[in-house]
Amino acid sequence: MEILKKCANLLAKPKARVALILVGLVPTVVLGSLATQGLFVVVAEVPFTEETAGWYWWIAVPSILGCIGLVSAWIRLLVPPIKFKEHLYLRVVVVLGISAGLSISLFYGLGSPVTSPFFWAMAGISMIGIFLIGATVGESDRSNN
Repeated sequence: MEILKKCANLLAKPKARVALILVGLVPTVVLGSLATQGLFVVVAEVPFTEETAGWYWWIAVPSILGCIGLVSAWIRLLVPPIKFKEHLYLRVVVVLGISAGLSISLFYGLGSPVTSPFFWAMAGISMIGIFLIGATVGESDRSNN
């Protein structure tokens, strides 16, 4: 648990938060637009029928999980650490949300060839997600001290 506490202490520093916010802007713009387009296709454009059932879930699930993961990561970065110390449910919801986004980034990242830039982009995003989960779990440990 010591490493998680160190992650939480690092994320509590303003310079680290600003750096993660700046690094997170590009993936948010790119993947957020893809996820919202996927949600739009699923919700507004295409009715769920027997003909669309085969590919429908391949758009719906990554779009939903990606949006949940992005929103949770931004909540973790923008909400002050004091709030995370005080609210257990906020920590649990953020960890579950980032885990949802992490699962889809690992699924698609590991499914890509290692020579693909997409693989390395998903690997970087996954590392940030793992760090944010560790910092969120470590926040509860840090609050006890």
